[in-house]
Amino acid sequence: MLDFETKLSGIEYKVRQLIDDNRELKEQLIRLNDQRDELKEQVRNQQEEINNLKDNIKLLKLRNALEQKGDSTEVKLRINQMIRSVDRCLSILNKPQQAMADPAEGVQQPTGDNNQWNTMNSR
Repeated sequence: MLDFETKLSGIEYKVRQLIDDNRELKEQLIRLNDQRDELKEQVRNQQEEINNLKDNIKLLKLRNALEQKGDSTEVKLRINQMIRSVDRCLSILNKPQQAMADPAEGVQQPTGDNNQWNTMNSR
């Protein structure tokens, strides 16, 4: 009988240890999840900062090119790229409106020649 009680006590002790270990692991998991979320937020913030710095670099390069008296080809190319980018954004924004608009009405699109606008059907 004493042997049975000893074994039972040993099992109860091990069960309590497992319960304590389980509780500690759950707490650790919560801490690690919180830490992961903080790191994800840091990555998002740093990526946003990187994108802002890249934009600043582009603007500084453009400003430097504008300040130079020499070749203006690079400046013209950059301005044209910016205009095309804005045009793409506008066309994306206008797509839902175009679907509801009268199909007989034309949509203005840049031709690429001296930034002239042509009216094209949206069919």
